[in-house]
Amino acid sequence: ITCTPGVYGEEEQNGLDCWLSREKTEGMRVRPRQTGDTLKLPGRPGKTLKKWMVEEKIPRCDRDCLPVLAVGDRVCAVARLGPDAEFLPRVGEWAWHIRFVPLPH
Repeated sequence: ITCTPGVYGEEEQNGLDCWLSREKTEGMRVRPRQTGDTLKLPGRPGKTLKKWMVEEKIPRCDRDCLPVLAVGDRVCAVARLGPDAEFLPRVGEWAWHIRFVPLPH
């Protein structure tokens, strides 16, 4: 995972490359998924991470290895799924540019 500061300019957000508001992510940490974690992808309904991972056909053996970025008990972003809508930055706002770099198999 790389995390660099920058000004958000409406770049495309996806499961491997996303932007998160610096203002909303103070104390952000990396952790594995936990039972009951939820994620609301932009423009889509909120669901549990388990439901998202099943829907996106992420193999069961990979699910517990995907890094989750969280503030407290709130999920900010998940590798291969993307950022939670609540943590998206506004255009022109200082933000964190997050890149999830897949490891070779």
